[in-house]
Amino acid sequence: MADEQKEKKNFLANETAFLEKYLAEKNIKTEKTPSGAFIQIINPGTGNLIDSGKYVSVNYTGISLSGKKFDSNTDTAFHHVGPYPFTVNAGQMIKGFDEAVMLMKAGGTAKVYVPSLLAYGGNPDPRSGIKPFEHLVFDIEIVDVKDKAPQQKPMRTQEPQIKIDAAQGQK
Repeated sequence: MADEQKEKKNFLANETAFLEKYLAEKNIKTEKTPSGAFIQIINPGTGNLIDSGKYVSVNYTGISLSGKKFDSNTDTAFHHVGPYPFTVNAGQMIKGFDEAVMLMKAGGTAKVYVPSLLAYGGNPDPRSGIKPFEHLVFDIEIVDVKDKAPQQKPMRTQEPQIKIDAAQGQK
C-alpha cells in the first residue's frame, strides 16, 4: 500500500511538472491548488472565496488538453444544459475541479488545468471519450453560491381515504 501511494505521488509530480512546462510555454499565468491542479482566473467575481461545504451552481465545459470537448452543461450537444449544483469538497466532483472552485468567488470565471490523477486517472468512463491518464481543462463559471444545499422535501405518502357513508349504517 505504501509503495502504491509513493508511486502515485511520483506520477502526480511528473504530471504536475508536465503541466507547469505546458503552461509556461503557452505563457499562461496560473495559481496551483494544494494537490496540483492549476487555475487561471479570468474574472475574479465578488465576495469571499468559496469555502468547503458551500453549495454552488456552475456552468462548465470540459476539454482534453489536446482540445477535444468531452462534456458541457452549456452546449446542447451534451443534453444537460443548465447550471450544475453540488456541494464543494464533498466528493461529488473530481478533486482538481473541487479544489479550483475553492479558489473562486461568486460570478467568477476560470480555466482549470487538471492532471489526470486529480481527474479520472487510468479509469475514465469509456463513453466520455476521455483517454486513460489524460489531462483535462475546464472552463468554469460560478453561477450561484449558497451556504448549504437546499433541504430536500420529504416525500408525502398519502393515507388511503376511507369514507363511511352515514346513510348505510351498520347491518
